Amino acid sequence: MLAHRVIGIAWLVFLQTTSATPTCGNSSFSGQCYHNHNQITTKLTGVTSPEDCCELCSDQSGCATWTWWIPQNQTTHACRLFGSVGALLPCPQDDGTSGDMTPVPPAPSPSPPPPPAPPGAMNVLFIAVDDLRAQLGVYNHTDTHTPNLDAFAQTALLFENAHAQIAHCSPSRNSLMSGRTPDSIKVWNFIDDFRDPTVGGPDIVALPQYFKQKGWWTWGAGKVFHPGKPAANDQTYSWTDPYVEASGGSCATFDNGHPSNYACFSNNATADSQVATAAVEKLQQLVSRNITAANGRPFLVAAGVHKPHLPYFYLPEFENMYPPVEETAIPPPQALTIPVGMPPIAWMACMGINGEEPNFIDFNNLNLTQTQVAPTSLVRNITRGYMASVSYVDQQVGRMLTMLDTLGLQKDTVVVVWGDHGQNLGEHNTYCMDSSHFPEVFACALQLLNVLEFVAGKMTLFESATRVPLLIRDPSSSKTSWGARTDSPAQLLDMYPTVAVLAGAGLPSSVDGVDLSPLFTDPNNQGVSIAAFSQQARCYVKNAATPFPTPQQKTFLNMMTCEFVPRTQMDFMGYSLRTRDYRFTMWVHWNGTAMTPNWNASVGSELYDHRPTSPDGHLHPEWRENNNLIADPDSAPIVQQLRARLIAHFTAK
Repeated sequence: MLAHRVIGIAWLVFLQTTSATPTCGNSSFSGQCYHNHNQITTKLTGVTSPEDCCELCSDQSGCATWTWWIPQNQTTHACRLFGSVGALLPCPQDDGTSGDMTPVPPAPSPSPPPPPAPPGAMNVLFIAVDDLRAQLGVYNHTDTHTPNLDAFAQTALLFENAHAQIAHCSPSRNSLMSGRTPDSIKVWNFIDDFRDPTVGGPDIVALPQYFKQKGWWTWGAGKVFHPGKPAANDQTYSWTDPYVEASGGSCATFDNGHPSNYACFSNNATADSQVATAAVEKLQQLVSRNITAANGRPFLVAAGVHKPHLPYFYLPEFENMYPPVEETAIPPPQALTIPVGMPPIAWMACMGINGEEPNFIDFNNLNLTQTQVAPTSLVRNITRGYMASVSYVDQQVGRMLTMLDTLGLQKDTVVVVWGDHGQNLGEHNTYCMDSSHFPEVFACALQLLNVLEFVAGKMTLFESATRVPLLIRDPSSSKTSWGARTDSPAQLLDMYPTVAVLAGAGLPSSVDGVDLSPLFTDPNNQGVSIAAFSQQARCYVKNAATPFPTPQQKTFLNMMTCEFVPRTQMDFMGYSLRTRDYRFTMWVHWNGTAMTPNWNASVGSELYDHRPTSPDGHLHPEWRENNNLIADPDSAPIVQQLRARLIAHFTAK
């Protein structure tokens, strides 16, 4: 795993178009280095060219990607081989090349031109925001400055109880974009995707592909699908016009206690600004080309922004909205301790605290454990960085929404804004820090208390990790849904059938999501959806050299996220059900051979009371899950009921 990154990288660069034709493999990326813990080899010196490194990968069984680069503080190139695809980053010293050996999925068979869109069809603007929890003004976080999203909510239906299928980027997006549960497509990690021919491959119709087949003109930009999962942003299947990638810009270096991502002096230097600009320009082009619902040629425009994913990134104007001298501008920490009675497996310290990802360093210098929390001032500064990044994203989303209205498209365009999963901003004592952009930051973190490169933990089944903001504007139900709220349980994979019905494309078959469109005429309808379901894999610490853990490693306090663990080698799976009133979670052993849960081998269960009258009845659901009621005799009937419902749901899938 490459243990270094360039100071000032704005974000993880997407898998971009091929820059050179390799002598082996499928694609090469000049100036880019793979970021992946699943290494097959340590540094191989004496490899004199990227072609030689590629050939070594070709000859090595199980090699999926390679990187030829100059390691930090060295002067000659080295080669490193990896067993799976990871993220690409600019190489140290801007001198390196990487390659991808993974098979390219077959192109679909030629199909006849799509039929005309059905009468009354509407456009779709589909906006994805990475790592966005419900930390918005309109979600009762009035301390967060999000004027554009707050205003949009007055013309949309707001889902109070929406949840991701997995609180992790790639499997979450694979699920919602395919309309299938993670168990259906067997995607729980960053290795696999729904185009895998063993789980459906070309036969699965992705969300934009469905609209394309129904006569919509489709185009996307930024992070909609997870980069590389599926390959090339599913270009062949899903998009009418070429997908637009975004590249990161560089910012000022470490200075006066501010991380390198503190300031960018050109707003368009960031990838998210580029995505917003591309979407704004595309909307203008579509109108000029008469590709609109009003002309019988509806469009689907999808735009994905990467923030507030780490590193927190924004212009100084956004940090200034939350000055550190005014502590009242930062919400006080809440629910910082683990829930009473929590099973140990439910807690996740960090992605990589035990070597899964060495660049993500937990607060080890503070000797934090499940029961010892971080200083309040440190938590406030994590929150400050996140809120500033959210405010930056709000501006970018606002630019797209403003252009839509300026062009007069709001009357016949369904608009969706969603986050792919939540984040823990210290809830339940889950923290992680990415110090790899600038090692000197970590050394002075406790003195400065202004480090904005903390990884807010996700990858749990707590409310703060699964809950997401979901806002949908339906022009045809303005009298009943605009400015309304619903507490109906909702899932991200429900967006596929719901948006298809609202836009006039018809209810798709072979999807697992629920059509939530009846809520737009009656937001209080109690019968549309009874629960939202989530899950999360857990693995003992393991790596390519020792694929199975030693007996000493088999402890619930020594777990990793399974991000790059083959699905056949996972150890546990957590399954969670969220109704209006409760969250029930069950952790069970995983059968890697069958890739199914063993419901008779539970290692822990949880029940949390979300009713307003409960002792944990806080305004913000993320701060409620403080007492696990699983052992409470009075809770036995509801536990039995929810357990049966959860097992029945996941068994049916």
